[in-house]
Amino acid sequence: MVGRDIRWKGHDIGPTLLIEAIRLVSEVADRIGILGVHLRSTPGGERLYKDFEFKQFSSYPFRDTARFILSTKDVRAIAARVQELLH
Repeated sequence: MVGRDIRWKGHDIGPTLLIEAIRLVSEVADRIGILGVHLRSTPGGERLYKDFEFKQFSSYPFRDTARFILSTKDVRAIAARVQELLH
């Protein structure tokens, strides 16, 4: 995975990888019943997820503040905005 490859650290590809992941989730959400995206962030990634309007997932049983969630509705909205920018 490119996002975990230390050789890519510092090349500012995080937003590109996240946009591609959001686009893929949006594309398959209806086919496989996705409700949203739930992830665990590294300390350096928290700002990126907040920039994309992920919310902290405070319902996690261990109160892990590095967990974030984004609803499918928000995923679709971001994917639509990206699509508009590309065309």
